[in-house]
Amino acid sequence: MSITEEEKQFLLDDIESAVVNECLGDDEKIYDAFADIHNKLKDGQKLYQFEIEMVANFLTGLCDCPEFFSEEETLMRRELAKKIME
Repeated sequence: MSITEEEKQFLLDDIESAVVNECLGDDEKIYDAFADIHNKLKDGQKLYQFEIEMVANFLTGLCDCPEFFSEEETLMRRELAKKIME
């Protein structure tokens, strides 16, 4: 996964916000998984393929909530989800 520092920070902020605000659903294990992904990204560690897919799905899911995000943020999420899956 090759992303810029700006994209990395955007992603870290999104993940942290989702974990802190409990926006990931009812399964407690998902919060642990995303906290682990957040820490790996922050520390520059490589993510496993299933973690990359989780992040891409997470970003795409946020795109389905345009009432909460600007058009610019939604476009950035779509592009970032596509980029990390390459």
